Amino acid sequence: PVDVLGDSPREALQSRGVLARPVVKTVRTKTKVSKLGVRKGLDLKELEALDQKASKAVDKNPRRRLLVREMVDIVEENRSSRLLYFGPTVQDAELTAFLLRREGIKAASLSGQTQPSTRRRLIEDFRAGRMQVLCNCEVLTTGFDAPRVTHVIVARPTFSQVLYEQMVGRGLR
Repeated sequence: PVDVLGDSPREALQSRGVLARPVVKTVRTKTKVSKLGVRKGLDLKELEALDQKASKAVDKNPRRRLLVREMVDIVEENRSSRLLYFGPTVQDAELTAFLLRREGIKAASLSGQTQPSTRRRLIEDFRAGRMQVLCNCEVLTTGFDAPRVTHVIVARPTFSQVLYEQMVGRGLR
């Protein structure tokens, strides 16, 4: 078989307009995540345990307020922006959506605890542009596609390259 995408499938798909070219911005917070216990060859359970520990460590109000301010600035700069937020905990996703709504931004949160019918409605509202920010925790990393996403905010720490690529990937298609 012929490899139609060549040596760099990502670059080929970007040049065809199938994938967006990401622009990365790092928001510096004062929250530190320990890499203690991270080593090559960790199994999935060990990696998930480290991710959960790191997620709990970053679920802090000063960090959340800083990230909310960044998202407010993005939306105020361009009201048609659509932000997909990956929070470290369910509590963080819920509080972030609440703080965004207090700033006048249409936002909602969903998690594994969200009723399926409510989840479908929120996702449809986001896809249709009736919502500017959709905050989630461990729900939309795979099997979710929303071509109108303009920004992905990865506020959830992870030591898994695959999980990170899945989250970022939600905004590249």
